[in-house]
Amino acid sequence: MRNTIAETIVKTYTEGERAHLACSVEFKEIIDITSINYFNDTCIHSETYGIGNLCNGKTNCSFDVSNSNIGSSCGANGTAMFKVEYNCIQATWDEWSPWSKCTKLCGSGIQTRQRQCLNQLNTTDGFVTDCVGVGTNLRSCNTEPCPYCDDTKFQYQLPKPISDLKDDTGPGIIIYLNPDITIFHLF
Repeated sequence: MRNTIAETIVKTYTEGERAHLACSVEFKEIIDITSINYFNDTCIHSETYGIGNLCNGKTNCSFDVSNSNIGSSCGANGTAMFKVEYNCIQATWDEWSPWSKCTKLCGSGIQTRQRQCLNQLNTTDGFVTDCVGVGTNLRSCNTEPCPYCDDTKFQYQLPKPISDLKDDTGPGIIIYLNPDITIFHLF
């Protein structure tokens, strides 16, 4: 697993050049501008809002180094320098929760467990990045048959087939077992 925040990336450009900032598409990283310096001999601009508005929350960002894109007036006919520092943010998963109680005591139930996506909002401008993978797991549980009859047979052997019991000449009771209903029949 990769770190949530890689080492800070530092790039330097001259006014008029095309800047390109990039993070990993494979790991769903996003750009988080941490600082800029746009300067010439008489002017320094360090507010991140111009470039932050262009790039934060994206995986790749390209722009012309200019006064309007930087949000500054320090540019001076191609002599200003631009230095940008940024991080590539990747969300990570917390530990899995314990498995839930099984939904059934027998006859195939389901258990679930969950984990939380962390570091989704840790960029300076609050952009969200998603974790890679799923946050919920399911598994079967208590798959053994329940101890009652199903539609075709009884789990436990009867002393006689039901058809033989219906033919008895004396008084008796037949119990029809069904997973949902038990019916007593006097004859």
